[in-house]
Amino acid sequence: MDENDGLNDPDFFLREENHLKDDNYDYNKKKVSMLLKKNNITEKSDGENDVEKCSDKNNQIEDNIINENNLEIIQDIQNYENDDNKSSNIKNTLIHKDIPLKIHNIISSANLDTEIDLRLVAVSIKSAEYNPSKINTLIIRINHPKCTALIFKSGRIMLTGTKSKTDSINGCKKIGKIIKFVTNQNIRLKNFKIENIIASANCNIPVRLEMLAHDHKDYCNYEPELFAGLVYRYKPTSNLKSVILIFVSGKIIITGCKSIQKLNTVFQDIYNVLVQYKS
Repeated sequence: MDENDGLNDPDFFLREENHLKDDNYDYNKKKVSMLLKKNNITEKSDGENDVEKCSDKNNQIEDNIINENNLEIIQDIQNYENDDNKSSNIKNTLIHKDIPLKIHNIISSANLDTEIDLRLVAVSIKSAEYNPSKINTLIIRINHPKCTALIFKSGRIMLTGTKSKTDSINGCKKIGKIIKFVTNQNIRLKNFKIENIIASANCNIPVRLEMLAHDHKDYCNYEPELFAGLVYRYKPTSNLKSVILIFVSGKIIITGCKSIQKLNTVFQDIYNVLVQYKS
């Protein structure tokens, strides 16, 4: 079975037409009619957007696709999504020493494996923003999951605004569906990865920032007359690096991590440092 059966599903256009309406998408009716005809789906003569049911065979194919959990996503993304049973159950709050670490934003990327006609997508979708005179990037905002996608002509996607890995993956999958629906291109969603995780926590530890900056001067930048927080550049290895903002109240903001596991490691390490400088 094709890895992207979800994108090639003959019933996709019927279902996605309703999805796009729900998300306030606008699209070219003539193109929809052409796509329906190409996929052997006939429109009712009364002019409504309903379509006749496909054959039992096609329905069976759809059921098989859904049951095999093989919708429009190729194997490398499935592996990423299931890489760790523990992390897959984490939503947007982690707990360390009874302190909640809240994830505010996950920035991720993926590739659609084909060049995209950004202008065609822009004129077909109501929620799209495209101004090539400023930046040659298409912006699409969706509500389920709530996120913003930046789409480049090369087919690269940058997704921001999600708060869990699952939402990031689902957001990229939905963008792939939308673009396939509009352009009728062979879309293969691949090379998904998390680029940055932004999280915060309140450690409830008053911190002596001056002493911390003095003892860790190779990693810290602290200029209270310019910014109230201490900037801690954490880089124990070449594969693990992060920038942490630390405030005298014990509140911290962690940026730069590319996985939940690395975020947990950074939080645990910086927490142990802060305990040593408790005022």
